[in-house]
Amino acid sequence: MAKKTPCIIPKPASIAAIQKVALKEPDHQRGEITDYVEWQLNKGAATQYKVVHLERMKSEVVFGTEYVAWDVHTDEPGRWWVITRPTNLYSQHEFPSLDYTLSFHVGVMARVGARDAKRAPPSRKDRLRSTWRRWETATDALDLAREAEDFQAVGMRCRETLVSLAKALQNDVKLLSSFRTVRRYQRQRTSQVGSLISHSTLRAAPETSMCEAISRRPLRKHGSSSIG
Repeated sequence: MAKKTPCIIPKPASIAAIQKVALKEPDHQRGEITDYVEWQLNKGAATQYKVVHLERMKSEVVFGTEYVAWDVHTDEPGRWWVITRPTNLYSQHEFPSLDYTLSFHVGVMARVGARDAKRAPPSRKDRLRSTWRRWETATDALDLAREAEDFQAVGMRCRETLVSLAKALQNDVKLLSSFRTVRRYQRQRTSQVGSLISHSTLRAAPETSMCEAISRRPLRKHGSSSIG
């Protein structure tokens, strides 16, 4: 009978050994991840931590956006998942599974993106304040709309946004070119918005979303112009 031998689990390979055989990513990508991790970990910290090793683990495209995951070792010692983009890092002690972490990251970024899409860009917030406020009110109401009357009210706010933008641009001589462009757009689209509003039903979410898009496009394009 064969003699039984104990099962020995080998120790993890050292970082030095891994670095000898691991394929390296381009220096600029490694540099970006290294700078990001050290910046995040060292904000307000008494000890300055350094990245000692990093590997690109996988990339995945979700709804047209590529997310790249990195395994990052620091001299804390610690290990982190870093996922781009937007970039965030997660402790592997709290998030041991990369697949779970990627799903979590995609969900968080989707929620952040949905929230930011309904707000005026910070750099433009002080310009056309009244017009931006009308548009933000419409986007908030669209999320809460349930009845036909709710969707009709959103459509009316979108039409008011177009009218407010045209008036604001008209009052500035330097922006007459933008005003004429928006005015033509308003005349072309107001009837379309009105038609969508008047035919709103309980299934009017797609049509009302179109109204929101119609009012958003010229506002984002011409709303960055300086008023006054």
